[in-house]
Amino acid sequence: MEQVLLQETERPIIPAQEKKQTKHSSERKPGLDALRAIAILLVVWYHSFGILKPLFTIPVIGQVFKKMYVASTWIGPLGVDLFFVLSGFLIGSILIKIFLKEEQFTFKTIVNFWMRRWLRTVPNYYFMLVVCFLLYSYLYNTEFNWKYFLFIQNLTSAHPPFFGEAWSLAVEEWFYLTVPVALMIVNYLAKGSSKNRILLYTFSAYLILFISLRFIKSLTGNDINLDTDIRKVVVFRLDAIMYGVIVALAFHNARTFLLKWKKPLAVIGLIGSFLAVAVVFMIFEKTNWYSDSSVVKLLINSSFYTVMPIFFAMLLPHAVFVKKIKYRLLRDAVMHISLISYSMYLIHYSLIYIPFFEKYETSSISMSILLYVTYWVLVFIVSAINYRFIEAPVMKLRNRISPEKAH
Repeated sequence: MEQVLLQETERPIIPAQEKKQTKHSSERKPGLDALRAIAILLVVWYHSFGILKPLFTIPVIGQVFKKMYVASTWIGPLGVDLFFVLSGFLIGSILIKIFLKEEQFTFKTIVNFWMRRWLRTVPNYYFMLVVCFLLYSYLYNTEFNWKYFLFIQNLTSAHPPFFGEAWSLAVEEWFYLTVPVALMIVNYLAKGSSKNRILLYTFSAYLILFISLRFIKSLTGNDINLDTDIRKVVVFRLDAIMYGVIVALAFHNARTFLLKWKKPLAVIGLIGSFLAVAVVFMIFEKTNWYSDSSVVKLLINSSFYTVMPIFFAMLLPHAVFVKKIKYRLLRDAVMHISLISYSMYLIHYSLIYIPFFEKYETSSISMSILLYVTYWVLVFIVSAINYRFIEAPVMKLRNRISPEKAH
């Protein structure tokens, strides 16, 4: 069902012999690593918790597991929205620096930005896409779909069942394809304006456009599904990444303010996101309001995926200013999960869960626990292998083909 979402794209790959000395250096942001690790763990937890359904039969404690399962279906998918905000902040920071530094923001500049972005994300995605196509054509007679290679399989409509993680990757790629072009157009039309003003114009217009499209979609009828018809459709989600970009712009212009208010913003973000999820959960699970009231449905469909990224974006200032995670074991675990998070996102569901775990049924509690542990071990091992032999070499190649300019 899910994707991902994506880890920071511009960190250098550190040779194995140098990692021990440099992996906790100032090049990394431990707070952002922690958010990225939480995001991917939420997504994997959501997709795998069903393996533990036999535990629901245990007296008393079984009710706890059942509630955890329900919670995973609501909280887990939001890991993707956290990925969106993180990606917007990290890649948006790079785009903002390029725009402010370059005397002329030309199409050539944009192409270089695209090249670095695509070389970071697309090769690993294509590799996993081909592997899944081959596997699924053998297991389920799945037909080849060329739309996945152009990220248009869910551009304006619901995502197909195959390789469900790809929905969010399509959102990411279309965002980074269109935002620089929009910035170039506004830069041309607003000649004479300051660059900061042009950035603000572009980002604000982008937000207004796609929030409006989501609202218009929500007005079209009562048969809209919040997940398939809005959440996973590119044209209704492009604003989700922009909230992180706006925080990046705020860091450029108001870093002192964000430093001063980082804790209050984080508290508001945590409490707000919890309350938003709790309210929507109560409406869906405890009442018939969503299905019976067109007003309630309109409010949720049009606003939920505006509110959640805003609250997640409020977590970023505090995360950026985190200097160190206290305990070394936790610090190492967070950094490792952060590094392999993109690989984990690509392989955890379509490559591992669906073919090998989804249809396996057991009533044995001990077997379900063993399967669950096995699943997580496989996810970490295969992701680490993919990172080591596919993802990291491609990033090294990218830095040779399209070296990052100093800003």
